Amino acid sequence: MALSRLKSLEGLVLTAPIQFNAISQDKTLVDYAENKPKNEEVKRLIDQETILFLKGYTLKAYDFVWLYTCLRNHEASYNMAENKSNKQKHQAWAKELIEKFEPLKLNADKFSNQLMQIFESRAEDYLQTVSGRHVAAKNYFYPVLKELSKSILVHIELLKEEKQIKTYLEELLELEGLLYKHLQQLDKVSTVIDNVLNNVEFNKHQLKFNANQNERLELVRQTIAITEKAAFEERLDATPRRTKSKKRVFNRLRHQKSESRKTRYQRVELCFIQRG
Repeated sequence: MALSRLKSLEGLVLTAPIQFNAISQDKTLVDYAENKPKNEEVKRLIDQETILFLKGYTLKAYDFVWLYTCLRNHEASYNMAENKSNKQKHQAWAKELIEKFEPLKLNADKFSNQLMQIFESRAEDYLQTVSGRHVAAKNYFYPVLKELSKSILVHIELLKEEKQIKTYLEELLELEGLLYKHLQQLDKVSTVIDNVLNNVEFNKHQLKFNANQNERLELVRQTIAITEKAAFEERLDATPRRTKSKKRVFNRLRHQKSESRKTRYQRVELCFIQRG
């Protein structure tokens, strides 16, 4: 057994004297010990990488390109829908949604360029400047994104009495999830900036915490209940009436839905609370 495995010398018995010329050192460890960077250099590298992380993380929060692309694709999908489909009736709503978001995207692009200039300037107290600019920008972007997110959930609520809309509801729910992801990102940037300025270490709890989580989770649960109802009605309408009565089909599908509801809610919590 290697001596390095010992926790104490108690009970150690040597069958022969130790020959010091038989002791060898790992060359990799020796090279590291002789060439390891000084503490000052390690601190400099950590500070440098911290700023690079902060820069990338902040700019990502204000990059609305992908979200804008998804919204545009969603709007275009109304034109590709079949004539007189239930989805196509709401094309005006989708157009209004994209019209509200477009100014947001233009301003986010301008603000990202401003942030880039501030980071590259490395002026005195530039991190405080970044913090102040982020607070002002968040106060502008956050309410609009939250209102767009809420409008989608309200739209889903208004659709609950319509037929053959399961796929449409799932599209809307996915779109709202993208909006909420940006809201989470803005909250996380606030935490990251504060920690860097105060020289405090990060932890997962800080990045996942959101004061509005419970409120939104309840809204999503209600939305999924509407989606489940739409899917249930579509399955009910698709069942051949000559084989089973509508009442028997209703009772069977209702039983299946109640068994799966808990699993669906667990998936919602994982998707919308633990992401990040």
